[in-house]
Parts: sequence; structure tokens; C-alpha cells
Amino acid sequence: MGLIDTIVAWFRGASGQSTPNQAERLTQAMNRGRRLVGESNYRGAVAAFDEVLTEVPLYPVAYADRGAALAVLGDLSAAEADLDRAIVLLPHDTARAVALLNRGDVRRQLARVPDAIRDMRAAVDGGFEPAREELDRAMAEHPEHAAASTLTDPVAAHRLCDEGRRLAFADLLGALVCFDRAVELNPGSQEATHGFGLVSFMMHRLQPALAAFTQSLATEPQDLGVRAETLFNRGQILGILGDPVGAANDLQACLELCLSDGVGYPAFEPGARAAFLHQLRERVSATRKLQ
Repeated sequence: MGLIDTIVAWFRGASGQSTPNQAERLTQAMNRGRRLVGESNYRGAVAAFDEVLTEVPLYPVAYADRGAALAVLGDLSAAEADLDRAIVLLPHDTARAVALLNRGDVRRQLARVPDAIRDMRAAVDGGFEPAREELDRAMAEHPEHAAASTLTDPVAAHRLCDEGRRLAFADLLGALVCFDRAVELNPGSQEATHGFGLVSFMMHRLQPALAAFTQSLATEPQDLGVRAETLFNRGQILGILGDPVGAANDLQACLELCLSDGVGYPAFEPGARAAFLHQLRERVSATRKLQ
């Protein structure tokens, strides 16, 4: 099963492969879009990538390629939005580093130089060596922004978290972008890392969710209610991924927090809370038997 087949099958909730005709048609559309980019027909390329994303709205490479084409056309806001989506969906590989570099160039054109430098630095850290030259050039041209690119902005990050929670009811990908941006602006935020993990979990993106929950548990200070919820969710993921020891430890830690004074998780009325805690005890016991 190729990448497009896999994503189509996942998105449609299918148990098997996508239809051969559909996968072939979308692959052809991607190839056509890239060929048109090579011919400098960027509007035609955008139309081809539109075709892919209409059917597979979570295909990160199509977002990355469409974002790059939109940037050449000068539609910088749309380009940044597409590159945002690509970056949160791509694994930490070269393709993601290239998308970061492209977004950095878009942000530079939008006169958001600290954000641009932050992206270029992340592209270098991601192993994309060509980004180093762009980073050095940006730092030399804008030395006044070099320090600003490393500063956190907790207030802006909190606003983005609020927006992410609002979007999570209707637009999970949009919510994920908000929380990713919040983490970018305040990497030590429990609120942002937990939100990114929760939306990733809701999208069935288990490995990114696991990484975000682990990061959230390492942040300080800790809201104990959020910590309890994070432990519960990470425990579920570890169980799904076949780690009963880790799952049991997290669920047990969640239970102990829930029984502590002043911890507001879960925020149920007393009867429902008691039922939840009873089920959690049984879950811990059942998980330990799998070890």
C-alpha cells in the first residue's frame, strides 16, 4: 500500500486499501502538480494539488507543495496556512524541514523576521543543511531580530490555545495548527503541549500525541487536573501501542492524583466521578495482568 493509498484508506475509515482507480488518480494529480511547478505553471499546479486535497484533506505533502506554489504566486497568507498544515502533519524528516524553510521564507516576506528565523533554525535542526545558508543570511541582514527569535510569548500562546480549543469542535486540523503555534511560542507551556497531544489523539495520530503528552508532563508548573488527564490519555496510548507496563504506571498515577484533594479531574458530578474512578481501578488491574 503506497502513501496515498494508506492516507485515503485511513481518512475514509476503510479497513482495506483505497480503490486502485482512486489512488492512481490522486497519484497522477500529485505528479501533474509537480510537473506544472517545474514548468512554472503555478496556478495549474495549485489546481492539481486542490484536486488531491479535496479527496484527502489530511495529505501533508499536498499541503507542502501547494503552499510552495502559492508562495511563488504571492499569496503569502494562503501559503503560510498550507505550510502550517503540512508541518503539523509531516513526521520529523527532510520533507518537514523543507516545509519549515519555505514557511520561514514566507514569514520573512510577511515582515515577521523573528518567526522566519525560528523556522529556518528549526529546518537546520531538522537536518536540512541548505537551510543553514538562508539562516545565516537572515541573521546577518537582521541582527536585531536574532535574539527575538528565541524569546517566548506566553500571552500569545495562551490566546492560540483558546482558539485551538474553540476550533477542536469543528476543525481538528485548524486546532492542531493553533496548538503547534502555541508550542512554538512557548515550548514550556503545559497548556499548549497538552492541547497538541489531545488533538493529535483525537485525530488518531498516536506517536505525535505520545510525544506531546510526554513533553507536557515534563513542564513546570503543573496544573494537577491537567496532569491527571494527560496521564490518563498517555496511558491509553501506551496500551494501544503494546506497552502494558507503561500504560499501567500512567493509569495508576492518574488514579492517585484523582484521589488527591484539590484535583479537579475528572470534572464530573459525584456519582459519575465515583463510577469513573471505579472503572479506572479496574483498568489498572486489568492492564497489570497483561504485563
